[in-house]
Amino acid sequence: MRETQSKPCRPSQGPEPNNTSSDFGLRSTASTPCSIRFTRSICGDLSQAERREWWVTNGLGGYAGGTIAGSLTRRYHGLLIAPVASPLGRRLVFAKADATLVNGSESWPLFTNRWKSGAISPNGHVRIRSFHLDYSVPVWTYEIRDRQLETRIWMEPGAHTTYVAWYLWPGAEPMDDRLSLQITPLVNDRNHHETSSIGRFEPVIELDDERLRVTDPKLFSLIIGASGGAIVLKRDWYRDFDLPAEAERGLDSTDSHLCVGEITMPLIPGEWRGIVASLEPEPSTDVAAALVRRLDHDRAAVARAHTSSLAMRQAPAWIARLALAADAFVFSRPLPRLPDGESVIAGYPWFGDWGRDTMISLPGLTLATGRSETARRILKTAGVNPDQRVKGLTDEDAGKLRTIIERDYKVEGALRSEMAMNIKRLMDIGAYRGLRHRRSLPVHGQRTKTNARTRKGPKKTAGAVKKPVAAAAPKSGPGGKK
Repeated sequence: MRETQSKPCRPSQGPEPNNTSSDFGLRSTASTPCSIRFTRSICGDLSQAERREWWVTNGLGGYAGGTIAGSLTRRYHGLLIAPVASPLGRRLVFAKADATLVNGSESWPLFTNRWKSGAISPNGHVRIRSFHLDYSVPVWTYEIRDRQLETRIWMEPGAHTTYVAWYLWPGAEPMDDRLSLQITPLVNDRNHHETSSIGRFEPVIELDDERLRVTDPKLFSLIIGASGGAIVLKRDWYRDFDLPAEAERGLDSTDSHLCVGEITMPLIPGEWRGIVASLEPEPSTDVAAALVRRLDHDRAAVARAHTSSLAMRQAPAWIARLALAADAFVFSRPLPRLPDGESVIAGYPWFGDWGRDTMISLPGLTLATGRSETARRILKTAGVNPDQRVKGLTDEDAGKLRTIIERDYKVEGALRSEMAMNIKRLMDIGAYRGLRHRRSLPVHGQRTKTNARTRKGPKKTAGAVKKPVAAAAPKSGPGGKK
């Protein structure tokens, strides 16, 4: 698949939307990231589709993620997980936007849900023709009769805002009635490491100037708007979502989310329609312009890396994909003494910023991608003088570093003890990873059948013990004498 570079709002196939004609403005020969694409054979197979996950970030420590099947399998899956209480106090505030395509009396769900009972209902993944990434933006193409509907999800760079947009390709034959989408927004207010219990979240739900406003007076106000849609208020808990990835980890695997309304949105062939969910006070509902901004940001990240060195300019296309991934891990970390501070997320979705991981990854994430000023700000945020060499550290400087490490990080014996306790817990509850540990088999990574010997250690061969051979009796000489 060839990705277009000149028009960011152009669908992967079909005509260009008539409401967007602006060029993205970045004249560069930067390599386009290599294609990541799955066809119906993967997307229509639930077990395969749920093994493939997408993640997008906003540069503020917030993220969105899920499976390409559209189902939730982790407590970390959702459309807007944002640091609400602190720079890394991330909470799930917008879980899903379940969309159903409606044509008169007929309807086709475009989403998939797993339930605690074991049921898969509905199974919208069977209508996915393909999935691919347009730079960092995940793109689904659904096929219903002779019509194809494209869905995209992305986050606004530098804002706690998520967009979900749909583009209806014109079909060969018009349908009897006008097509529309019915969208069910599901929200929450929980730590992204936890699951929800009914009644713990009782927000104020209001319809404010054709926008839904969901307010937790102590923490946040979530605004949900629609481009050209009508909104009806609701308050209904959707209970007992099943999270199989959490069950595999030996954790609570049942979750619930609150439905706060229903959005009805007419679809016009060749035009973008969508919704926005945001913690910002005045988010824009112009989804086409928002998509331009997202792809501008992604192209700039690739172009910056491409022009940083000759090696990057001569690198294969998949290196551009790594440059995009590197951009996702750098986030804003303002401090009282450093308002423009930045840091590095140690890993999505679980981790925050860890000093050791930041220092190890700093050259690859910033210097190799042409972000030397970002590297300097990260060092300042961590309290490290970028011009200081290790051999020049005084005893006082070393003492400060030692104090920070002992205060903020588990190392050596404490870390080994915590890891041992975690492994013991997995064994005690009979989790899959615990069984692998018990049998001294590999737990992470690929090719577990061929690298098991590395985990078990050198092969011990049980050699056969040779029985002692009895000494032969001396032969008798002539005349019977020995």
